[in-house]
Amino acid sequence: MAGIYSDDVLRNIEKEFKHLDGSTYLDHAGSALYSQSQIERVMLELQSRFSLNPHTGEEDRIDKTRKKVLEILAADQEEYSVVFNSGATSGLKTIGEYFPWDINSSFVVHAESHTSSVGIREYALDKGSKILVWEDQDLEGILQNLDSGFKTETTRDVQNKQEEAKEGEEEEGTGEGVKREGEEEEGDEHENQKACNSKNLFCFPAMSNYNGFKFDLRWVEKIQENPRNLVLLDTSCFLSTNTIDLSKVKPDFLVLSFYKLFGYPTGLGALIIKKSSTALLKKVYFGGGTVDMHTVRENVHETRANIEERLEDGTIHFLGVQAVETGFLTIKNIIGEDFSLISAHTFALAQYTFNRLNRLVHWNGKPVVEIYSKTQYDDVNKQGGIINFNLKDSRGNYIGYSVFKRVAESENVIVRTGCFCNTASAVPVT
Repeated sequence: MAGIYSDDVLRNIEKEFKHLDGSTYLDHAGSALYSQSQIERVMLELQSRFSLNPHTGEEDRIDKTRKKVLEILAADQEEYSVVFNSGATSGLKTIGEYFPWDINSSFVVHAESHTSSVGIREYALDKGSKILVWEDQDLEGILQNLDSGFKTETTRDVQNKQEEAKEGEEEEGTGEGVKREGEEEEGDEHENQKACNSKNLFCFPAMSNYNGFKFDLRWVEKIQENPRNLVLLDTSCFLSTNTIDLSKVKPDFLVLSFYKLFGYPTGLGALIIKKSSTALLKKVYFGGGTVDMHTVRENVHETRANIEERLEDGTIHFLGVQAVETGFLTIKNIIGEDFSLISAHTFALAQYTFNRLNRLVHWNGKPVVEIYSKTQYDDVNKQGGIINFNLKDSRGNYIGYSVFKRVAESENVIVRTGCFCNTASAVPVT
């Protein structure tokens, strides 16, 4: 296997991750590892000065980190905002909760989306919106025939229909349900106007954390050709070993978790919002720091002007936010200016492992490994550094993942097993 990292980079890695202590860490998709110098810098910062609650002061330090995040994502500060939260899941939930769903909206979610993305559909269903699931090859057809998609009927729908039918019977008896001449046409025109104003939300991952397949980011622009369509891009897995350029790929919303990038801090992420899409988000609750004023005895409040201030309820994880810039600096100190080396390195490792696993056979020629992938690990632009597989015995029967995990642990190999957070992706192979 040809080396991607220079000798200097390899020496940096060996020095920075001594705490592995002989273990082989293969769960980078689950969490990146923090480095020695990273934690030392964070601790030195905490020991050498105290930090204020940003509602008291030092908001400029938080804003500095916002700018750094946008810089890393190659995003224009005039075009995007950074909202800090507890992680990618929190960002997904925020969009699901605040999106302007109605009966003419659709939530279009990719079949290989993370569980936290799929969960958005409950908000959509609650408002009577359609739910569409798309595979890679389905997008063109969905865009052309969006309004013909299926609508999942829930218990709430059934109850509502029963109540409407009962009300209709009562109105029929009193004559209240009879339409006057011209009323139907006016109603139809009104409904058509409402449908034109309704929005659809497309959600997909930049990279599958099930098999490491990199999805086509050109989908974003294609979807946005219709102004009714907005895009929510989940980059939490992708950014762990790849970079994205938001000057070229411009989703309306993007979510990430910082521990996926550099291990520490955990419990901190960001929701990146295109400023032109902020007015669509309909927030109900207001927490500390999100309003300029409110009264208790009267139902009056004034929300803050900036989207960051409106959405960051309460005190954010400000000590964690201060550690984010240290995380980015550490990556730069270890590998240099070219972050794409991480992608090339992890792909090379995955390609090597894929080819070796495919050559493993039992005494009778039957394969030892069954790999679930969309590629042959021959293109770094389409394949990331994840391999999903099952083991088989010489009779072709599957070996339980718990058995493999015990064997791996006995050799100090740390690896993720089970279906984790992509159960929908695993359904076809079970």
